[in-house]
Amino acid sequence: MTTDLIGHAPMLLCLGLLAGAALSDLTSYTIPNRLVAGIVALYPFHLALGAGAPSWGAPVAALAVLAAGFGLFAWGKMGAGDVKLAAAAVLWIGAADTAAFLVVTALAGGALSVLFAGPYRFPLARVALSVGVSRLHDGLIARDLPYGVAIAAGAFAALAPRLPG
Repeated sequence: MTTDLIGHAPMLLCLGLLAGAALSDLTSYTIPNRLVAGIVALYPFHLALGAGAPSWGAPVAALAVLAAGFGLFAWGKMGAGDVKLAAAAVLWIGAADTAAFLVVTALAGGALSVLFAGPYRFPLARVALSVGVSRLHDGLIARDLPYGVAIAAGAFAALAPRLPG
């Protein structure tokens, strides 16, 4: 049991950093570079502890997501922090599960957009303002999406099944 926990410690830390990125994006509409860098920096430790199989597929898929994401960023369709977070997540998820991750992320983003664009955004905005999260209030009114939440949800859906039961 202790060996499983130690072997999966980098992934658990990665999931914690993903949750932190989602929370930061939700409250401030920013994803700190240090969180994304931490996710990337933990990956070699994950491989070294034998919890993942090294292959070139994961870094190649991450670079492909990064390149496509920067295209979306250049067109103003995605934030730079979201692009970096998605690429870092794909490094962990791997090439084989990237498509499933992107589908789950898109579905989570769709659910988020229904919440942020629907009639419930006004009561949610009032709650956000009353608890002191003014940036979330402003985002709800402007219909800005903290897409890092959807990216983290997709990553959790892909990575959680890999944890020991």
